[in-house]
Amino acid sequence: MRLTVIYIEWQLFLYLAVPLNTYNDFLNKLFIKTIIQRSQINLIVYDVETQEIIRWQI
Repeated sequence: MRLTVIYIEWQLFLYLAVPLNTYNDFLNKLFIKTIIQRSQINLIVYDVETQEIIRWQI
């Protein structure tokens, strides 16, 4: 009997989680958005009060 081992490679992604007010005040500016896109930074924007994810940017 022949055994085959299947290896699944997990990919881990790093996300920068920021509150909605920080995103609106700072990260939403065109210059900062360009840096985030060129640096390929993954973002999670969340509402502090409702504890809800507002934006999930990959």
